[in-house]
Amino acid sequence: MLASLYQRATRRWESFCPSCHQKRALLFAEHIDQEVLGQVPIRQYVVTIPKMLRLCFKYDRKLLGELSRCFFDSIKEIFLLAAPQAGADSAGSPYLPAMVSSVQTYDVDPTRFNPQVHCLAADGLLGSDGSFFPITQPDPVEIMLLFRHRLLRTLLAKEKISNQVVEILFSWRHAGFSVFQGDPVSHEDHEALERLARYMAHPPVGLYRLHYDPRSSSVTYAPRNHDDCAGAHSPGALTCTALDFLAALCSYSPEAISSKSDFCDARASGSW
Repeated sequence: MLASLYQRATRRWESFCPSCHQKRALLFAEHIDQEVLGQVPIRQYVVTIPKMLRLCFKYDRKLLGELSRCFFDSIKEIFLLAAPQAGADSAGSPYLPAMVSSVQTYDVDPTRFNPQVHCLAADGLLGSDGSFFPITQPDPVEIMLLFRHRLLRTLLAKEKISNQVVEILFSWRHAGFSVFQGDPVSHEDHEALERLARYMAHPPVGLYRLHYDPRSSSVTYAPRNHDDCAGAHSPGALTCTALDFLAALCSYSPEAISSKSDFCDARASGSW
């Protein structure tokens, strides 16, 4: 019952409808693989931030774009440092990194607001003439530290956090930031590239994992890859009232004019 109500109620919010969203994810993945990614090796990156900073983005959605910008600026600096001999291409333009990014605000638990950046980045530097300059594998810890520095500096400049918050974050034993770095994927492995691209745009809720109990007006959301995906007794399942579940999903409603995916390099938009 809740599933049918959910589908009808969210049809007007295309980011909520799992069926519509999955179709767009498939088209997005096909577009990325066939029209955006060139014949260069690709790496996946997933970037997360501490809970202490997430409310800044929940109540000011324009800040979400800063996550992609700060991460791109971070890999740009590190990639260029890794290849000082790259110089310029045949057209005289400097080699630069290229990246496709998608900002998601949901996690395994759909009721928890968790902004994160999913990226596909060329595993090297690209020239404006299409030439490719490979680099050695960058250190994800160095990328994370530089990203943390850039993001905190941005939030301070926009007066979203105080110096005291920065001091608290730096006092933690664990940074609270993370950068996952995948293995390089060949440009010929179209199945793997489309799978990674689909993951960048997957819907926030899977209906097959959603169970509604009309007697208690509660929702159970089962964990991924569980045999009994609709069961109320699934290990690790989330249970809450139906209204709380829908209220949490409303936090994912995008602004009227927003871009959730960015094609980042210093040249043409929509392709590298």
